[in-house]
Amino acid sequence: MVERKPPAMGETGVLEKAAEELSDRMAVGSVMLVEAVRQISNVEETQTALSLTLVGFASAFELVILCWSAARKGVTEVVVAGVVDSFAYNVTMTLGAVIRPLSIVDATLLQKPSIAMLLALVLVILLAIPKQRISRKAGWLLVVAYPVFLLGSR
Repeated sequence: MVERKPPAMGETGVLEKAAEELSDRMAVGSVMLVEAVRQISNVEETQTALSLTLVGFASAFELVILCWSAARKGVTEVVVAGVVDSFAYNVTMTLGAVIRPLSIVDATLLQKPSIAMLLALVLVILLAIPKQRISRKAGWLLVVAYPVFLLGSR
């Protein structure tokens, strides 16, 4: 005897329908992304070009999901703010990299900031776990801990 799944209704139904419709496109897109990475590797482009491309894809995908979700809910202001914010961020980061590129001579210098960021992330997660949100008291603790984070990441 085969048990059937009940039909999805409401927002769950919309999400399942979108997942079915977009799954083929996501599969094709992932194949195209992998092939693009292979082509860049074959041409022996720098790791910088590859990483910037991947960051571009990731930020664009995040923006598309944000806009899609906001448009479904009728909140067009979020879409405009997301596009303007993404554009401003990408322009300033790109111009900053062109004007003054960073050269990393010794990668061990990145260990302390990486550890400080991981500890800060763990602190935020630990503060948010009990109530599934960050309370006002925990927020103030994070604000006070920020200078310690800055000093620890040097």
